[in-house]
Amino acid sequence: MGNRRKSVEKMDMSDDFGDLEDELMTLERNECAYLNAPTFVADAPQSAPPALPVATPPPAARAADAAPNSAPTSAPAPVVSMLDLIKSSLSTAVNELLERAEQLRVLHATLNGEVCVDSASSSVAKEEDERIARRKAVVDSLIEQRKQAITLRVLQRSRDARAGGANANDPERMHAKLDQIEAQSLAESERPSSPVIWTALVELLTQEERDYMAKSADEIFEEQLKYPKDVEEKHELIRTHLDAIFQHAAPTKNGHVLRRSASHSIGNVLRDFNSIFCACYDNYLRAVEHIAIVLPMAAADVNQVAAILAQVLVFKYKALGEWHEFVQGCVLDALFVHLQPTLHGLYVVAFAAEDSFVEQRALALRERRLADFGVRPRFRLDDGDASDSGANNGLLDHNELRLRSLRRYEAAIYIMNDLPNHRSPWEKLALLAKLCRTIDETIRTYYAELRSTPTPPPENLNLTADDLCSLLAFVLVMSPAMCRHVYSQLAILGSFLPPSHAAGEEGFAIATFTSAVRFLTHLTVDDALKSILHSNASMSAPSRSSVILLVVAVLHCVVLWSLRVSVSELTPVVQALTSTVYFRRESNGSIFALDSRDNSVNELQDSQLYARYVGLAMHQSSGRIFWSDGRSIKYKAVDVPQPPLPPPTTTTLVGSLAHVTWHGVNFGTQRSDLMELRVLDVPCVSVLQWSPTMVECIVALPTTDATSVTTDNCVIRTTSGSMTGFARNYGEMRAYGYPSPIVEYLELVVRPLRPQALAFENAILPSADNDQWLYWSNTLDGNIYRSSLTSTALEVVQTRAWGVRGLALLPASAQVANGSAVLFFSLEGKGKIMQRLLPSSNPNVAATVLLTGLSSPRGLAVSATQSKLFFAEKTGRIFKVQLVSAPQSLVQGASKRVLTLPTTTRLDGLAVDSSNLYWCETNSNVVARASIDAFERQVLVGGSANLALSWPRAVVLRTFNGISNALDSGQFFFSEYTGRISRGTAATVIINELTAPTMIHLDQLLLQASSQTHNSHVHFYGLE
Repeated sequence: MGNRRKSVEKMDMSDDFGDLEDELMTLERNECAYLNAPTFVADAPQSAPPALPVATPPPAARAADAAPNSAPTSAPAPVVSMLDLIKSSLSTAVNELLERAEQLRVLHATLNGEVCVDSASSSVAKEEDERIARRKAVVDSLIEQRKQAITLRVLQRSRDARAGGANANDPERMHAKLDQIEAQSLAESERPSSPVIWTALVELLTQEERDYMAKSADEIFEEQLKYPKDVEEKHELIRTHLDAIFQHAAPTKNGHVLRRSASHSIGNVLRDFNSIFCACYDNYLRAVEHIAIVLPMAAADVNQVAAILAQVLVFKYKALGEWHEFVQGCVLDALFVHLQPTLHGLYVVAFAAEDSFVEQRALALRERRLADFGVRPRFRLDDGDASDSGANNGLLDHNELRLRSLRRYEAAIYIMNDLPNHRSPWEKLALLAKLCRTIDETIRTYYAELRSTPTPPPENLNLTADDLCSLLAFVLVMSPAMCRHVYSQLAILGSFLPPSHAAGEEGFAIATFTSAVRFLTHLTVDDALKSILHSNASMSAPSRSSVILLVVAVLHCVVLWSLRVSVSELTPVVQALTSTVYFRRESNGSIFALDSRDNSVNELQDSQLYARYVGLAMHQSSGRIFWSDGRSIKYKAVDVPQPPLPPPTTTTLVGSLAHVTWHGVNFGTQRSDLMELRVLDVPCVSVLQWSPTMVECIVALPTTDATSVTTDNCVIRTTSGSMTGFARNYGEMRAYGYPSPIVEYLELVVRPLRPQALAFENAILPSADNDQWLYWSNTLDGNIYRSSLTSTALEVVQTRAWGVRGLALLPASAQVANGSAVLFFSLEGKGKIMQRLLPSSNPNVAATVLLTGLSSPRGLAVSATQSKLFFAEKTGRIFKVQLVSAPQSLVQGASKRVLTLPTTTRLDGLAVDSSNLYWCETNSNVVARASIDAFERQVLVGGSANLALSWPRAVVLRTFNGISNALDSGQFFFSEYTGRISRGTAATVIINELTAPTMIHLDQLLLQASSQTHNSHVHFYGLE
């Protein structure tokens, strides 16, 4: 009896309980059959009791068969009492098992997130269902009411909207439209009868939460509010609780729900409003002619609901009374999260024409310096004359002045670009106020650190509203991300500006920024030209060529070679030349072409999907050439073997980066127990962290498709076994005591690449350790890596190195840095060249500044035999630096300019051998060199119809021993941006990935233009 009960209790809770009663009846029959044996009768003889066969019928059946022949007799008293006892025991067992079954059913339902109610709570469940039905009825009613109101408003004002739609590019009309929508939004929100309809959403709220998780969270929150905290801690506490109330869904990790989502009544109100808002306004995203009419109503609806919910929260949580405004801001943030696709889309569609106009205007003015925006000299921060006359500034190069100003205001430009990434209008306002403070701090910091010239007195550094307006216009033009949606962002800020902020710092910031946008829309390229010509009217003859280049840059950077004409001769030259500028609106995006002949902007479809060669490196000992196509790093042998050996093939070295962390148990008792890690069948040998319960590694994968890598492609193997992916039954496997690795969950992050510069150590001794590592920069994460050529090892050499355009290595054999190898890299945006000793023990430590104050440094080359560093500035200048072994600096003296080309040349890659320096000129489409001693320019490839090139970018040499002349042996290679790598002066193509129709068309245009020496239309390179 006891053993059978234990077997029943061990049943799995997921089994079917339907056959439980049949099993118990079988048990009862077997027990009764056994207990009815004669051995239980006290008066029966004990000599030889007959054995009862297993198939013997039960006592009841035998009694029925004997009834006709014998009179019924009563059972003996001991037997009857024993049967009663047995029946009582069986009844107790049945009740216990049924109770156990009910407990298992409740547990099973709880694990599946079901709510089990008994008969006592059935009335509560029924009441909850009725309340949900009433909520749905209220939502349906409000949808009908609001749709009718919107339709009526559209019918009333459609004629005015059509009348105001003419001349979409008129700045005055654009400003009037913005002012009108902001004013109407405010008026709509303050209408006394409007908020009444939304109060219906909160009428069904209960005094106490029905959901036990929501109720528990409220109790904890109210308890925490009782304890004293500073303002920041109080804000964080309130924000965290409200985020939990308004959350979209339950939090998940690796596809698994971490906990059940709390159903808070106030959160349900917000979700109900989301349903109403989307049902009413979604259709107007496609009705451009009516969207400006409904926009004030949409803004008013959001503002009113935010105010109502804030009032409800303050009433529900009494301690929030003093934080009413902050609570309303949190509610507005939650509304913008839930309404994001529809609400933000309404503003983007409504101001699409205005945003496009500003973006094109900013693009045309992006090459201008601060003087063209009316900024006074003292606030330009370009190291020129700080006096208001600025008499000496005209003697400096225009592009150099602009880049100096850009570097000074880099922090402000970053904030401006970051502003569209924030959804909440209150966060946008705070960021805009921070932007204004940053501009003021930048100016004061600049003059506080300036020691070379007399500085203005502190009272002269105070910004007026006009000064700030001009500076904001300049910062906006230099911020492409913000330029795409200026008017839609202004409309959002104006429509949701809290009254308390209107007269404060945020109100002043938005008013000044709006003035800056208006100033920008009225500023044309012609106005900038007039101001430049006026300010340079008194220039000397030698400086007039820079004036010509400056004006041509405004007209889309038309390349003019060595012209020395007066200002009066400028007009006919500009009219005779046209250009097409190629650029990107976003990093790694499509290529756009701006044609100055009709000011049209055309997108080269799918151009972001195809190769563009931006980096090149030669591995001397193996004869393999490595290149970056903007998304991956590939390599191929340059020497073609003799048949029957197959020709060399292209191999992808790095296509994406995978960062994997295994969490679980049994990962070894010591580090040596970890045998292997694999991701997508690639060994992951760069282990960052190890413990018995966690292993972290980073590996470079050959695939560029980050979505193809899943946790099922991750394998961990120790001396005790291996596991692929993670264990779905982690708890059971751990309970059973499996010795092999048991993975609870995996953190897998696979990131795409944007590799730029590449470099090897061209050591005289090819057996040097660094010769087996490829160094490369990734502009996507701002890191410099090195990848092993003999394994899959990957190491981070330097972090926070943004905008690296050039890499070069000085081998340890040069005996400059106390026998250590040195990595040099250029930071174009900061105008610096940095140095780091190798090997890199801590990549997070900032590198040492070698040179600073440069103008867009890009390509680097090191002559190990002569201990010289060469670097190129994008604007057409090449410098050399003598390297020495010194404790403080590797530079002896200042850098010396050795070559000057027109500022529109666009230099990039450099290479050097024992006699010559090689470089690529992108816009003039030639590959040239000069002797290290005389530095006289000699064109090697390009510049003629027979050898036309399309934007050459990088050049490398194969010198074998680091001394021989690469040109004499035909061992120099160069890349073209559109997707080719060629060899020697004959430009023999060895690698060609130019297969896409879009890039082929672009390549043909460039080749045709570069082959015509007197072409009046120039294709200008403005890409990365």
